[in-house]
Amino acid sequence: MTGVAAFVAAASIASAPIVGVNYDWYAITNCQSHAGGVISAGDVGQTRIRRQLAAMHAAGIRKLRTFIWNMHDAGGQLWGVVSSAGGTLTPTAHENLIAYLRDVRAAGFEQLEIVFGPEWTNDPIGYPENHWDPAMFDENWNLIRSVRRIVKEYGPPITTFDLINEGAPSSYLATTQQLVDYDARIYANYVDAFGNADVTISSIIDSGDAGRLGNLVDALRSTGRPLPRWFEIHSYTPTLLQDLQAVDATLTAKGLTQPIALAETYYDDAANAAAIRQFVASSTRPLLEVSEWPIRRDNPSCGLRAPYRADAYLGSPPALTVSVPRGGRATTLVAGTYVVTVRDRSRTAGFRLRGHATGVRFVGTVHWKVTLPAGTYPGLVVLPSP
Repeated sequence: MTGVAAFVAAASIASAPIVGVNYDWYAITNCQSHAGGVISAGDVGQTRIRRQLAAMHAAGIRKLRTFIWNMHDAGGQLWGVVSSAGGTLTPTAHENLIAYLRDVRAAGFEQLEIVFGPEWTNDPIGYPENHWDPAMFDENWNLIRSVRRIVKEYGPPITTFDLINEGAPSSYLATTQQLVDYDARIYANYVDAFGNADVTISSIIDSGDAGRLGNLVDALRSTGRPLPRWFEIHSYTPTLLQDLQAVDATLTAKGLTQPIALAETYYDDAANAAAIRQFVASSTRPLLEVSEWPIRRDNPSCGLRAPYRADAYLGSPPALTVSVPRGGRATTLVAGTYVVTVRDRSRTAGFRLRGHATGVRFVGTVHWKVTLPAGTYPGLVVLPSP
């Protein structure tokens, strides 16, 4: 057995946001998702899903954001959408959701956000063609209630919900008023039933339509219910810092102090990471989260395959190399979180950390994130899995 292990000090910045990823497909073929949805086809791909979850958690990712795309009848659709006739999932999708939630929890993720993305006649955004059927409102609402119950029972400790992905109303689309009405009604229903502690509606941040977030605040305020405890934004522009500052200014102008979450942006992007660090250092408004979408800035039409990494957003800390399995030079560490990187160059697949329950079988490279007390460490001991 030949291997190399490294202690890598995790980035530690005051008020640093949790780092997450949008994880919706376990299989991508030719840059596109085909029959690889973690909810729609999780029964087929559960082994791969578990392996990908373990790798992403080991890489330092702590939050997942997963879609429930729904339409009344999703027959013949293979890209990940599920049927929602009657306001419930099909038996297969129902079981897939439970299995996925259990696997997310077992993998150690701290947070999971479920995102609702109604499609076709269930879609009140109505862009580019308006197929919205107002009779589908009750179906969407019943689906939210049904899914929430499952998520709260089987999911990780912290679960939140985006009631309609990018549902902040545009200032120029012909369908704006129907979306305003939908947002207000679905949000009021949710808060009346469950409160406002775990719910939001996400907004695109686009310099060409900068009023979306303000329109959303106005729509939600019209309900008379308490507003969300955070506001969620998506940015794919080359000016992320300005986007974050504009969001801050909009909420300030509305008299709001809620934190914000950047829930979609370019994958593992160094320029974005720099903009985020600058915003965190200069703004008094907390940034709770940075969750990447699996597309790169230079090729946004090509979806990336899981498992995902987020090195740019997690930071690039210094490394200390020690040998495996007999240790290396003595190293004094302060208490904190560290990433252990193991590169397996042998034919034996599988290691475990002595003193930690973490264990995963792999060939190649794996990363463990561990919390260690202050002390002197003569070397890291990594043992073959039994």
